Amino acid sequence: EYRNLLPRKAIAFGEQAELLAKKIHYEKKLGEIYLCQAYAYGFFSDIIKSYELALLAVKYNTEFNVRDMLPLSKLVAIQFNPNTSNEKLHSVVLQLLPEVNTIQDKVWYIRTIGGFGNAFNSVNDTALSDSLIRLAIAESQKHNQKFMEAHNIARLSDLFFLRQQYDSCLYLSRKTNAYFESIQEKRICSENFGGF
Repeated sequence: EYRNLLPRKAIAFGEQAELLAKKIHYEKKLGEIYLCQAYAYGFFSDIIKSYELALLAVKYNTEFNVRDMLPLSKLVAIQFNPNTSNEKLHSVVLQLLPEVNTIQDKVWYIRTIGGFGNAFNSVNDTALSDSLIRLAIAESQKHNQKFMEAHNIARLSDLFFLRQQYDSCLYLSRKTNAYFESIQEKRICSENFGGF
């Protein structure tokens, strides 16, 4: 939970969780721990550390009951790889996309489809990004995942910004900020306001 609000605290909790998981031989949880830490380090642009942790997440997310995290772990690993060009990222993400349909857990499906939408946005494939983010929003609404809905609406607002559709961008930003303020997600609100 802290990875979006206080990334440094998320890293500290992740380190404690890693030690505990190893101590009690609960290795199947390590993949999720490493994936969350990879995201948290990404907030500080520590790409090398993020990449290393994402690779560990891929390694530990292959067991049957945590396999739902594997597509997102692979995506994060390729995104944080310092040697990945935009062209290669686009190609690899396209190849990984069918794996998303194997995800059973609805929350991980929403997180992953939104993450893939965001990845395509970062390589300027805005049409595919738009469709995936809208799918993530629809799935969030269907399964009453308010946080993920707001997070993906914020991603959609970024797309409107890139398309220079500023009125739509501002409307969606205000909508998401109202939600994030209600749950005191101050960092995300600051990012949304700071984008303008």
